[in-house]
This record gives sequence, C-alpha cells and structure tokens, in this order.
Amino acid sequence: ELLPQLSNPERVEVLETRIKKDELVGRTELTRQGASYTKQIRAVCRTCNSGWMNRLEEKARPILTPLILGVSTVLTTDVRHTIAQWATLKFMVAENAIRGDFVTPDHDRHRFKERLIIPEYFKIWLFRCGQGGWESGYFRNSFSCTLTEELPRGFRGKNSQSITWGVGDILFHHTSTTVPTLHFGLTPVIAQLGVQIWPSVPGEVRWPHARRLTTVEAGRLAESINRTMQA
Repeated sequence: ELLPQLSNPERVEVLETRIKKDELVGRTELTRQGASYTKQIRAVCRTCNSGWMNRLEEKARPILTPLILGVSTVLTTDVRHTIAQWATLKFMVAENAIRGDFVTPDHDRHRFKERLIIPEYFKIWLFRCGQGGWESGYFRNSFSCTLTEELPRGFRGKNSQSITWGVGDILFHHTSTTVPTLHFGLTPVIAQLGVQIWPSVPGEVRWPHARRLTTVEAGRLAESINRTMQA
C-alpha cells in the first residue's frame, strides 16, 4: 500500500542476451497485467516464506516505511545493517526470476538463511529517486567473466551481477561477483549522492539526501556495470 496505486497497471518485462560483451543474440519483450511489484518469483518454500523470511520482513518494515515515503530519519549502523539484510534477501530471491541464472552460490545462500550473514563480496548502496517509473522499477545485469584467457576449472555459469531496484522514494543498487580480486565500484560523482549500506562504516547517517537522482541518472546507474565491462 506504500507504492503507487495505478489504474489498470501493466508492466513490461524485457530480457536481452549478449555474448562477447555486446553481441546481442536474443531479446524478448512481454507486457503483463499488474504493477511490477505484483510479480511473483516461485523460488521460495512456504516454510521459509512464513518463517525466517517473514521475521526479517517484520523487523525491516518500520525501518523501511519512512524511507519509502521519503520521510526524514536517521540511519544508525544497526539500522543500515537491517536494511542491507532485507535487501540481500530480495536480491537472492530475484536472482531466480530466470531459472539457473543466479550468481550467489548455494553455500552463501544457506549461510544467509541460517545466520543472516551477507556475503562479503556483496556491495549495496541506497539512493533517492522515486520518479520516472523507478518507484517500482527493477533492472538486473548478470554475466560471466574471467580475468584470464580461459575459464576457471569447475566454472558453472554466471558469476557477476548488478541490480538496481526502486521501492517508492528509495533506490537500491547492488553489485556482486565471485571472481577473486574483481571489484565493482561507483564513480565518486554518483557515490556522493547515496549511502553505501554494505559494507558500511559505523556512525549515523541522516536521510534522505538533499538531492534525488534524476530518471536519467538512475538509468545510468543501472547500466554502469555494463560500461565497466566494455572498458
């Protein structure tokens, strides 16, 4: 009920597949009834959904509500950690929107289930946008990459991703890669407009930031990992 209530809502789901960085080999575009936040990903069992996942949802709800509505608040270290845990849960579920396209290994997902430990290679930022469709927009890049001429032994598929996801007034941006020594960051210009909530540094942060991202800036943020890979 905190997200935009539209009359006769539709969402557009687009899937593109590329090889060799930029060679487009497949594209599908489907229009579905219902807002994007009504999409269901059938990758969670009933026990988890009503158990540990629901407990995390209930813990995060009073923290996230003012952020979604754009109300001023203070983000303590513990609060940012809870937000990061909640976002991690959503990212791990959303990875399974396409069967077999997940990046996070099974052992890290199990560790998160048992102890809510966020993988150390996750990076999560928080921005403001809340416009141009980003109130409930979702954009994911997933790909396979290697720093050597040959794929590593035991290579199983996708190993890197970025997710940019709008929830009301806030915009999450997440990157992760299981490739050792490979790191994805943000340019200083964009980074100063948000807060890195994982890994985060101790202390309080006043929210919201004075300036929200424009629709164009949010789109560039969503595509930023592609530009990194092109380079």
